[in-house]
Amino acid sequence: MCELTMLLLGALLGWLGRVWADRIQGRELFDHKLRLEKEYQIYTDLWDKLFEFRRSASRIVDTVQIVDASQEGIQADPYQIFVESFNALQAVVRRNEPFIAPKVWEPAKAIVSQGRVISRQRDQLNQRRASIQDDEANAQLANKMLEEGEKQQMAIEEVDRLFPLVKDAIRHRITLTTASD
Repeated sequence: MCELTMLLLGALLGWLGRVWADRIQGRELFDHKLRLEKEYQIYTDLWDKLFEFRRSASRIVDTVQIVDASQEGIQADPYQIFVESFNALQAVVRRNEPFIAPKVWEPAKAIVSQGRVISRQRDQLNQRRASIQDDEANAQLANKMLEEGEKQQMAIEEVDRLFPLVKDAIRHRITLTTASD
């Protein structure tokens, strides 16, 4: 009788152990799914903002133009669209930094740095141009702005190089993420 009791007690403990392990595994799976859903939302937002940023950055170099005050408002200023898309991208990257995997974060952060290069150069030259009254100095600054366009082009080429790295890192992260990652 004692052997039968021990056998039943062992079976009961084994069954309880399996139930408890299944419960823990179910909780881990639930937590993993929640984390993956959150990551997916972040990456969807990041990709949307990155795509718009890349498009607007290419547009400002394609339309290297110096807009005078008389032309403003006639058509959408490509630089203003760039600034808005850059600010949106930068906000997504900064706000979600702790939740973005390092392989996605590094190229995304580098793209934001390139955006700062493009933005800063244009802002500084436009501020200087606004304060110049002399036509000759204004022409020299306009030439400088065209030269800066080359630096912008290099920054945009770097963005184009980094863009697929972000895409591949997101794809890898979303498709290959396991509960243990």
